[in-house]
Amino acid sequence: MGQHDRQGPSMIGCKFGRLTVVSAAGYAKKVPLWLCQCSCGNTKVARDGNLKHGGTQSCGCLHKERTRAAKTTHGYTAVTLMGGKRKQEYRIWVTMIRRCTSPREDSYEHYGAKGITVCDRWRHGENGKSGFQCFIADMGDKPTRNHSIDRVETTGNYEPSNCRWATSREQIQTRTIAKWVDWKGERMPLTVACECEGIPYANARQRLFQGWTLDRTLTTPVRKVPLRGRTRAT
Repeated sequence: MGQHDRQGPSMIGCKFGRLTVVSAAGYAKKVPLWLCQCSCGNTKVARDGNLKHGGTQSCGCLHKERTRAAKTTHGYTAVTLMGGKRKQEYRIWVTMIRRCTSPREDSYEHYGAKGITVCDRWRHGENGKSGFQCFIADMGDKPTRNHSIDRVETTGNYEPSNCRWATSREQIQTRTIAKWVDWKGERMPLTVACECEGIPYANARQRLFQGWTLDRTLTTPVRKVPLRGRTRAT
């Protein structure tokens, strides 16, 4: 009985990933071996079972490409992220997404479980830019090491119009701004007053935090500021 007979049906000409079987190559502990041509030009001897079950799909070039890709994260190399000036911004971005998407995160119950999300632009990117690149384009670098990402409206999502860099003290001050106001002779929630005057609630909160009077806050039209291809209300 010849070698090909003992190997069973020939796989010559069959393709597995980037590999094409060109000839039989003997046995290894009674397991058939096949000589394969890789699409990159190299050859490789692979086990019968590894080919059939997807364990071997290239001469090794596919693994190298995936390794290189893993070392480059969202437009910045791993070395740059860990040693560069945006190391902290990147960690904040990752944590922001995890707390809104991963039930395994301890803080998920306060964010994702309550319906708080991260906008698609910051998660998946836009116009050829990664999510992290869009995040930096919209938010810029942290002013100081003491600043962190803050949502102006605490029930709102993570998105350009509702986020800023703020210190812990600034965040506490924002949280203490009254949610009820006296407007036009009536006592009403600030959200209702904003709806009546057509002022976004997040902008009103930000204005009050900056020291604006209530009258100025609710009567000054919101100005659209160009932001690298996008606009942000102020």
